[in-house]
Amino acid sequence: MTGKRAAMLIAIDQFENLPKLSAPVNDAESLRRLLSDQDIGAYDVELIINKDRKEVIERLGEFLKKDRMPDDLLLVYYSGHGITDDQNRLYLTSTDTEENKLDTTAISADIIKDYLGKCRAQSKILILDCCFSGAISSGKALNVGGYFPINFEGESGLFILTASSEIEPAIEIKTDGSGKRSLFTDMMIQGLILGEADLNDDYKITAEEMYSYINERIKKKESLEKIHFQEPMRSILGAKGEIIFAYRPKACSDVALPDPILDARIKALESAIRGIATSDLKWKDYFNFKFEVHENLWAGLDTARNRMAKKEKEEIQKICNRFKGVHPAKINDDLLKLAWSDYLRVYSDTRRIFNEYLEFIGALTFRDIGFQNDISSWADELILDSLKSSFVGVTQPPSPSVLVKPETMIKVVARIIGLHFAEWNLWTLPLAAHELGHVLTEHNKDIGEFLEKLSGFSKSDVYEFFSDAFATYTMGPAYAYASIYLSLNPELDLDIKRANIIFSMLELMNVSAGKNRPYDKPLIQIRTAWSNLIQMYQGAAVPTIDKDLMNITQEIWNEFNKEDIMSLVLPTAKYPANREDEGWEVAVEWKTNYDYEHGKISIKDVPKVHPTNKIRDILNAAWLIRLDDSSDKLSIENVEKFALLLFNELHKEKLNQSRRGTGGRKMGGKKAVDKYASVSKGR
Repeated sequence: MTGKRAAMLIAIDQFENLPKLSAPVNDAESLRRLLSDQDIGAYDVELIINKDRKEVIERLGEFLKKDRMPDDLLLVYYSGHGITDDQNRLYLTSTDTEENKLDTTAISADIIKDYLGKCRAQSKILILDCCFSGAISSGKALNVGGYFPINFEGESGLFILTASSEIEPAIEIKTDGSGKRSLFTDMMIQGLILGEADLNDDYKITAEEMYSYINERIKKKESLEKIHFQEPMRSILGAKGEIIFAYRPKACSDVALPDPILDARIKALESAIRGIATSDLKWKDYFNFKFEVHENLWAGLDTARNRMAKKEKEEIQKICNRFKGVHPAKINDDLLKLAWSDYLRVYSDTRRIFNEYLEFIGALTFRDIGFQNDISSWADELILDSLKSSFVGVTQPPSPSVLVKPETMIKVVARIIGLHFAEWNLWTLPLAAHELGHVLTEHNKDIGEFLEKLSGFSKSDVYEFFSDAFATYTMGPAYAYASIYLSLNPELDLDIKRANIIFSMLELMNVSAGKNRPYDKPLIQIRTAWSNLIQMYQGAAVPTIDKDLMNITQEIWNEFNKEDIMSLVLPTAKYPANREDEGWEVAVEWKTNYDYEHGKISIKDVPKVHPTNKIRDILNAAWLIRLDDSSDKLSIENVEKFALLLFNELHKEKLNQSRRGTGGRKMGGKKAVDKYASVSKGR
């Protein structure tokens, strides 16, 4: 086909009489950039954003009628609300649509069919991203042959692609770094950006290939997350040949570079990127055969590999573009040096990401072999306890705890709770709560908005302070012990500030517990140990606590303790100081009954545990025993065995309670909203 390629994108997300949407304009803008790219869509694109019915209909009519020739390809895309009437006829909404006046305030699908049927262009694509869009097949029949030239030899037909069936909504989702998109258009954009929708590798993406790609991607997402989203539909009328939806730009590996060694290395790098980008499902099948891995972890990995593949492929393409259009005689050493410099940078980035990927797979292997008495199971349950105590509606942790560095990209995307190798033991397990705090700051909108209001420090520092405050608040002294004794660096200014946040939060908890001030001894122990360390490293006493740090801790404390629905966490998030069934009193009782001389390392000697006890109680008891300066016969190994037996007994009690169906403690007092999960909305 040699005719023109033109597209009209219609996006309506602001309404006078209907609920607003978040995705349509974002979708259309992203799609416009790709469709207007001469290497991808090669369309002349017109954009209609948030207009009323009259203007939308007029401009659509003009677009389909003006100077069109039979060999043109026209694409019409709509994103907004879709509504059906009692006869199942579809209407597309505009800014002035009223639900009880659809015939006069909305855009009937029959009008669009009529315009398409009369258009002289013989190749047309109609894409509807709205609820109930499959109902386009209802109502008036579509005539695609009225203006068909007898001698026309090109591709022809009308390809209709809808986001859902006639009875399904179309879902909006959150995407990393780009606000919200519809699930359907997000899949389409991914297929265009990476060229993945070119299923037969001929550098052309047909309309049928795009439908197959989107459909398969949504099915894959449904399989991973075990929930049904929507089923894209397609109709083909008057088909003759294949309609080319878009193109896949040729990669560097398809073009020979002037330096044969650089050319070979670029091709090898592209091959490695493709390998990572397609390997996650193979690992999923392997590890799910061994043990259950939470599905959102695999979804996170899928996002991570897509992001990585897109970024690195773009960087490789830039290297190739250095030679694009340059006559061979003008390729000099300076140009080759620049290309080599670019390659080495991309190679370094790609290797770092690949190492993260290997580290993650290795971490799952450690889980598989039960490394460190299966400490990962402790971490999973500890995090779940913290989430259930802190937020309404949480039924599972964000993902398995695995042995990876906390700062890796995969961890951030997949919401993995990561710990360094040396930290993967009983004593540093409370640090997992700090990592949970970081995950919450990244993915909980309410927390993010609150932290934006805090001033005086950088955003990254504030996130660290919040995570320390949250971990202390929910773990109690165990987190303070683990941080001061095993984690924080007295030579780093940030770590000194973090220690002050921990001290301040624990002191606030101590004061709020009443006259008995249960945390006096831990605070004295921890502050003394930290002061001595600072004195040794810096030759000076610990500086007084910065007033700004005290203010931040107080503000976080105030948010945690609001007695209304606006509190960031539930009242049960706070580590209990004065309860008999869980918390500090239980930890102190277990510590008091511990036999220091022999160590209680048999099941018959383990104190009675109750289903309301928590892993954080065990960790606090273990630290209390370890730092008891009244005994000179302490065996840390026996304390670890004691803690393990407590954990096993607690696990049994919880299982027995579950089988009895007692239901355990109820969490109440707040509106049942899962503040951890993001909610998808229909359109």
